[in-house]
Amino acid sequence: KIKTFFKIFTIVKNWFNVSLTRFLPQREVLAIFRNGFKVKVPKNNFSDFMCYVYFFKAFPLGGIDGATAKITYNSLDLTFDFSKRGPSVLGNIIEIFSQEIYKPFLYDFDLKDRIAVDIGTALGDTAIYFALKGAKIVYAFEPTPNFYDLACRNIKINNLENKCKIFNEAVGKEKRENNLEDQTFKDMFSGDDEAKEYDSISKKISMTTLEEIVGKFNLSDAFLKLDCEGYEYDIILNAPKDVIRKFEYIIMEYHYGFESLKKKLEDDGFLVKYTKPNITIINSRPTKYKRMAFGYLTAMRID
Repeated sequence: KIKTFFKIFTIVKNWFNVSLTRFLPQREVLAIFRNGFKVKVPKNNFSDFMCYVYFFKAFPLGGIDGATAKITYNSLDLTFDFSKRGPSVLGNIIEIFSQEIYKPFLYDFDLKDRIAVDIGTALGDTAIYFALKGAKIVYAFEPTPNFYDLACRNIKINNLENKCKIFNEAVGKEKRENNLEDQTFKDMFSGDDEAKEYDSISKKISMTTLEEIVGKFNLSDAFLKLDCEGYEYDIILNAPKDVIRKFEYIIMEYHYGFESLKKKLEDDGFLVKYTKPNITIINSRPTKYKRMAFGYLTAMRID
């Protein structure tokens, strides 16, 4: 609470009135930021307001216009539409372009002129990031329809359509016409916004496999990134060795421990590194998925 208060104090001009809404959730106030940005602090939704605070903390020279965020990254002006997901996804932009969570892992691998596969691209932020890091082309996969729509929009407005190709598909252990029936997804996302969205979807969303992707794009010595909320186990553990070895370098966010992933990749001839797991409890999920041990794992192919 002290850290939250301090962030508000440094970013928001009328910090005292705004801070009161943290303890009086029925109170509504117009927040006036020190850079001139204004936004209503919605009743009973202080977290949405804090997304703007975190954004301007990360990008002091950034801008918000309606549901569009503008930032400068490495002297490049970038624009992101977040209209279909709300301000909570500003955190994605902060992680990728301010905190640069993938940068430390890319010291071991040069993306320049490589083909990248981005599984779980969300609003297209990671596909854009890898393209700007030099990837020749990024094949990005996102099953959630409103994230997919945003990814298409953000790739277009940042003039990267020639380098980023987006697919509205899930990636899993088997090729299937409709992954909405997948019980694993329903269990892992129980109570989450994605699950609620999937419940309201009438169209079918296909699921492909890593083997299909490798064959379709004739991949060799490629780069693979996974951030798919637990599906990394289905994808990696069920991929044949010759398919996995079409990738020279792999980065993933693991969600329920790293042991099985580490063993599979080492058996397939990779040097594996990983970060210590962080533990969080998600009470809305079934017992098997309540305790989430997440972190990052990298694998470098040994030739």
